[in-house]
Amino acid sequence: MGNITAEVSGKRGRIEGTDLDGDQCLVTAVAPLSELTTFASDLKSLTAGAGSYEMEFAHYERTPPTVQQSIMSAFNPRAEE
Repeated sequence: MGNITAEVSGKRGRIEGTDLDGDQCLVTAVAPLSELTTFASDLKSLTAGAGSYEMEFAHYERTPPTVQQSIMSAFNPRAEE
């Protein structure tokens, strides 16, 4: 379970809860959609293909200043034609 929670935390996710049920583990978390583009393959790698996940929209949230700065510095407007 530790490697999965670390993966979610590394994607700017917040762990909201964990449950153990026999040999299965349920991790409930909130993470930005933009960080989850590779989560399916990452989870398969971490769990040798045994892991699965569900995703649903929770809410909008302000982007952290460091991410805002990264986006703004990458922005390159085109000249008007």
